[in-house]
Amino acid sequence: MAQVSFGINTGVGIGFNAPESFGQKTKYLYCSGPAQVKYAAFQINARLYFKRSENNGLTWADSTLVYAMPSASSTMVYNRRVDTEPHLACDLSGGTYHKRLYMVWSDLKNGKTNLDVFLMYSDDEGLHWTEPLLLTYHPNHKHQFCPDVLVDPKTGAVYVLYIDQQNFLSENSCDVQLATSKNGGLKFELRVMNPAPLKLSGSLLPKLILRAEGCYANWEAKQLGKYTDSPSTSERGKTGISLENKTFSYTKNLSIPFELEQDSKVSVELSKPLDAGFHKILLKQKKFPKGKHEINLTKAFKTLPEDNYIITFYDENGNTFAWITQD
Repeated sequence: MAQVSFGINTGVGIGFNAPESFGQKTKYLYCSGPAQVKYAAFQINARLYFKRSENNGLTWADSTLVYAMPSASSTMVYNRRVDTEPHLACDLSGGTYHKRLYMVWSDLKNGKTNLDVFLMYSDDEGLHWTEPLLLTYHPNHKHQFCPDVLVDPKTGAVYVLYIDQQNFLSENSCDVQLATSKNGGLKFELRVMNPAPLKLSGSLLPKLILRAEGCYANWEAKQLGKYTDSPSTSERGKTGISLENKTFSYTKNLSIPFELEQDSKVSVELSKPLDAGFHKILLKQKKFPKGKHEINLTKAFKTLPEDNYIITFYDENGNTFAWITQD
């Protein structure tokens, strides 16, 4: 059984041509537990499976079905095939959540054009798992995918790194987002790691690496960004657009005021909260000076039915949104 490790001192690895006990030849990802225990996760036909080994991976117990994904095992984002395979991490810190197992993956549960990142965890070494927890809810239905997960063995902090497109109209651009939890995966704080927008390409693959001096977020071969608890110097994700109100009632001649902290190129998009496939671009990279402005929706609503909508404003750094609701 050939194995290739990634990361340094992480106890995380990847295997190919899995042993016959896995049921069929497949790619699987594993993490180390206490002593000689290893845990493995893999995906076959849009189903997530889990296995356990008591002898450092020499033999494995029977597979257990963890989750039946509501989508195919891969999907396309900007002509790039995106794998949705699960990643595993185990808490070996000796703290409150010692031995808790975390599994992350991405799927299309919330719409055929809306990949999201999900997390579940187990406190009994994989016998039982929580329901999938949505980690990446954004009303504008942009893709989040390719997650990796790691637990700091000293502090028990959980890190999830993934590609995030919420700040962009185009599927060709993205950020790398780091989600950090210090309470066992119940609440996450988000931080955009890249100081400038990234172009989606085959070389963009987020990986978390644990070294003696700290946890690293690696997303491209040419970049290695160190994560610390100090405030981020990046302004990515921090939009300079402010909205006085976050909820508006639908009317045919609705106008929505907004204010800019500085001169900016602004894009505006309409979407629907329950229809991930609906997107209507109202403005694209239009220059506005610093100050107060408004956008009138009369023209757009001439051809759109009365409904519930989300209006999202984008600038060079991030986005903000408001709800348009039926009375």
